[in-house]
Amino acid sequence: MQKSLYYGMTFDAYVIYPRSGSLDNINTSNFALRILPKILEETYGYKLYISGRDELPGQGKMKKLK
Repeated sequence: MQKSLYYGMTFDAYVIYPRSGSLDNINTSNFALRILPKILEETYGYKLYISGRDELPGQGKMKKLK
């Protein structure tokens, strides 16, 4: 399912992951920021919204997802 955002971008999936300094979260960040995009975006052509990667500076999170 795709959702169109107010600034005209369309995403196939939303990826939200915990972000802090623990080793488990570093592995999770690697998966969310490197592995998922490589497979889903580059290989299969999906458009992902990834929290921490796709925000615009100064933009509120809830406004982006509405």
